[in-house]
Amino acid sequence: MLLIDVIGRRYTGAVNFVGCSVFFLLIQVHVSQEVLTFFIFMVRGFSTGIFNFVYIYTTEVRGYACVVRL
Repeated sequence: MLLIDVIGRRYTGAVNFVGCSVFFLLIQVHVSQEVLTFFIFMVRGFSTGIFNFVYIYTTEVRGYACVVRL
């Protein structure tokens, strides 16, 4: 939520999608169990950020579309 207010919605989505993609790719690398656990939690964090971003952004787009239709 703080990131959305500071850098904007589009950049927040980009940061979350890129971060999730990078850590998904890093899961494929052969590393220790601790590092793998860190990668998995980072993917989980970024995917939660994506969900929050989509949840907030969708309501704004949907509300705007209702105003335009009137």
